[in-house]
Amino acid sequence: MTVGRTFLAIAAALFLASLYAKEAAPQHLAIVIDRSVQERRSFDRSVREAIQAVNRLSGKDTVSIVAYGDSAEVVQYATCATNRESVTAKVKGIRPRGMKALFAGMAMGAEELRRHSTTGQTMRIMVLAGTGKGTLIGPDTQEDIRTLVDSLRKENIGVSAPFGLLGSGAGSSGRPVFSIVRESGQKVDKPAEAGTAK
Repeated sequence: MTVGRTFLAIAAALFLASLYAKEAAPQHLAIVIDRSVQERRSFDRSVREAIQAVNRLSGKDTVSIVAYGDSAEVVQYATCATNRESVTAKVKGIRPRGMKALFAGMAMGAEELRRHSTTGQTMRIMVLAGTGKGTLIGPDTQEDIRTLVDSLRKENIGVSAPFGLLGSGAGSSGRPVFSIVRESGQKVDKPAEAGTAK
């Protein structure tokens, strides 16, 4: 084998190794679920999407579950994704109540990531906010949501918004949050892809 071919073979091997390392990188996914009574009709679908996202995680991944109504609460503190039965049981136990504190839910999801992520993990929030009908409480303008998403990006925290599930408006304008997420350079998932980003 010539020196040139040897160099190309080594370069190819290093490239493939880098791809594998990227694909294999563990993630910490914080799933944020709208439990407001205003989303009762779409709530069951959001729960199904959350469970499917948990089931798609690998054994190297970590998952946290946050639900928000009048306020936000951690339903499942950070745990290994292999604890699927326990996590999905917690998700199934969420019941609709309260209004729509979206900002608080996203902020609490981010706090879970900050507290419990380890070196080398990618961090991402997946927001399941139903149809978006109803009025948000707390910080609720487009600028509030955009500022939060932008600040999370600076911390290397991704925000994914499943298109078709996340229609939540920001303030009286009813601007879909997924469009704010997209404009901020974050990912807008199709529902079937939610939870798969690395």
